[in-house]
Amino acid sequence: MESVRCREDRYMGCGIHTGEATVGLFGPEFHNQFTALGPHVNLASIIESEDKSGQILVSSTTWLRVKSDISLSYVKDISDVKNIPGTFSFYSVNE
Repeated sequence: MESVRCREDRYMGCGIHTGEATVGLFGPEFHNQFTALGPHVNLASIIESEDKSGQILVSSTTWLRVKSDISLSYVKDISDVKNIPGTFSFYSVNE
């Protein structure tokens, strides 16, 4: 097995949000994929896209559910999220 080093560092981010979603098999019969759809899924994707350094980011909705069990730090607020009115805060999971 051969190892290859990239010229720049790569990070994998994770965005977590709590909310309702439509889930199931979608697509043509010959290529069904199990997926989740809806505005809350979109918000989780937006949260993940805000991560630039490999953190785990969670929404304020998720933060309210886990704050007593996990150490989190405030990151920032966003608003005008497609199909979801209001302002949302992001938190990062502390190591």
